[in-house]
Amino acid sequence: MSLFSQPSACGQATSPIMNNPTDATRGNGTHSHCMCLNMAEWTSLFRIFIDVLHSFVGFRDGSGKKGPNQGGKEDNVRDELHTLGGYIEHTWDLSFVEEGLHDLWDELIHVAKRHPADSAEHDRLVTLILEAREWGTVTRKKKDASADEEPEQVILPNGQRLWVDLPYLVQEFQDAWMKESMGYMAAQREGLAALTARLCAVGVYPSELSCCALWLFKETFETERPLTRVEGEGHATNACVPVVELLPACHAWLKYTSFKLAIFTATNHDYPPPSTGDSVQASTAPGDLAPKSEFPCSGFSIPRWVFWRRRYKHFHHCGNEQIAKLARACFEEAMFKGTRIGIELPGEKIFLTRIFEALDAEMVAQGMQSVEPQDIEIDMDWAEED
Repeated sequence: MSLFSQPSACGQATSPIMNNPTDATRGNGTHSHCMCLNMAEWTSLFRIFIDVLHSFVGFRDGSGKKGPNQGGKEDNVRDELHTLGGYIEHTWDLSFVEEGLHDLWDELIHVAKRHPADSAEHDRLVTLILEAREWGTVTRKKKDASADEEPEQVILPNGQRLWVDLPYLVQEFQDAWMKESMGYMAAQREGLAALTARLCAVGVYPSELSCCALWLFKETFETERPLTRVEGEGHATNACVPVVELLPACHAWLKYTSFKLAIFTATNHDYPPPSTGDSVQASTAPGDLAPKSEFPCSGFSIPRWVFWRRRYKHFHHCGNEQIAKLARACFEEAMFKGTRIGIELPGEKIFLTRIFEALDAEMVAQGMQSVEPQDIEIDMDWAEED
């Protein structure tokens, strides 16, 4: 059943926001992307969507657990989306809708920052966004239009359609990453990475949002920065945010959308250079530590992927236990992603071959019938091709 339908007396789903129950179909019975809702109905629905996001914040504490005396409210979140009565009958100016959309995605980002990367709340948020996209397009008649004049699609100032294009979502996420995220706590950055990566994985602007991952990896692995925070240091600037606070977000990206990143890597997925006036931080061009001459483009590429993998190994041997553990986790998430989706990434085959050789040697040495990978010391250097 749709988020925006409710059971009728006969048990079938009816929509309280459709002018006609057949508006969702056209002559051949196929689904139409236009639900023909008026602006008052859509903006009322939009406000309810914001209320739903507020409820995520309201009934959860920072740990992602239910707060006291709040049991059961989670089960009612979707029900709130069914409450679509009481529409305000007036025309909403597009500038107001635009402002509201920015507020909506900003609220979504705020919610993501509050939850751990492995929280199911991120999956719930992804579902809400996907369903919002499926609401289709909004149409309305021009002011003083005649009764028989057909309504037109609502096009926002940036050229995107409400809701099917999820207007301004990409802008808000890119701004959050490239302009604000260095001011987040590590856990907040990791939470945002978990949601952004999940959105990429299910096809919500994967190219545009993966640009955020490329920016983060550039900042973490291609830019000179301290390993840990200097004792007594207050709010760190971009250049001073330590590696240990960026690695959790990198790991979340690799864990939740590494297959998409691997595909972009294999196809040299590139991005245009920043236009005049863009923040230098937003550039996806290789950082100062990267061997720029080896990279075929400023976006994703196999040489860049291999360079990051070597940086995982570098941080694994840096002497800091916490960083070593995080770097190893990044390496393990990145390894074999090409093999598993049928593309060849350097080092994966030889790494697997050397693991099997080590397993065979361990089995002979111990006189055992079988051994597991956890029984041997796996060397990250095994991914280096001779």
